[in-house]
This record gives sequence, C-alpha cells and structure tokens, in this order.
Amino acid sequence: MFFCLNGTVARLLLIALISVGTTFPVVAQDSLSARVEALTAEDYAQAEQFMSYNTAPLVSGATVRPTWLENDRFWYRNITNEGAEFVLVDPLEGRRQLAFDHARLAEALSAATTSTYRAEALPFEVFDFASDGQTVVFDLDDQAWRCDVGAAECVTGTQGAAGSHEPSRNDAISPDGSLAAYLHDH
Repeated sequence: MFFCLNGTVARLLLIALISVGTTFPVVAQDSLSARVEALTAEDYAQAEQFMSYNTAPLVSGATVRPTWLENDRFWYRNITNEGAEFVLVDPLEGRRQLAFDHARLAEALSAATTSTYRAEALPFEVFDFASDGQTVVFDLDDQAWRCDVGAAECVTGTQGAAGSHEPSRNDAISPDGSLAAYLHDH
C-alpha cells in the first residue's frame, strides 16, 4: 500500500517524528540518572568482585609473554593453580617443556640462602640462561645469582644478571636478545 502525501503534510510528519525521536533519549537519560544515584555500597562491593585483582587468581595459563633465546626458542612464566612455572618452547621442533628442574633449583637456592624455596614459588619472575644452557642467572635481594641446575648448586655474584639494567616483566626483548625496550624513571 502506498500513501501519497503532499509536501506540507510530509514536512509536518517529519518534524513530528524528529521531535519524538529527540525527546526519547532525554527521557531515557533522566531515568538512567535516577538509577545511578541509587547505587549503594553493596552494589559497589558486588561489582568489585569482578575487578581484575579479584578474578586474575582464578585464571591460570592465560598469559604468554615470550623471552626470546637463540635458535628461535623462547621461555615464558606460566601461572598454574599451584604457583608458577617457567616453560621453554622450541616452536621449530614443536616442543614445550619446563625450562629447568624447578625442584632442584629450589633445593639448591634454599641450601645457598637462609630461606626455604618451593619449586612452584621461586623468588624471581625473569632470568637468563648462561651459555651452557644449564645455568640460570637471576636477581634476588639486589644480588645476582647463578644456579647450576644440573649440579644443584647456587652462588651469588657481584653484578646484576642483565648488566646495568635489571630485567623486569615489562621489558620487551628483541628475538636475538641484543636490544630491549623498557621504561626508565617513568
């Protein structure tokens, strides 16, 4: 069915539709404002349950931030239900395995210090492999540590594991390891 309207009626109808359409959002906005003012402390407490600092511990294995090594391999720190683990990946070979024996390293580090460490709660988030591939180098309590995982022995050194810049999870290391982008003094 077609309706044929003359120019005046069509203009009046268009004006009426526009004024109804522009009035509705104002009415909806007023009712939204009334609801926002009615929020209570309980509403905020309920919403806070869904903030990332409350939900992140409920999610494991969600983040992979690769630290690239030679031969196109990389490692990353994986959060599990039990704690954290360091995983070594060789994408060319299709291999994924623990980067080192976490229990042996925890045992060796506990023997070398006055603290007790567990395999799933090692006291560092970043590390470097020494050239032999069996020695893990990391910073702990403002000291560099070298742990030979094969020999289950840890010793402290005099300079930081990564030279003048202490590594952090916010560093972005180039695949060949020669460059790093990081924040310094904000």
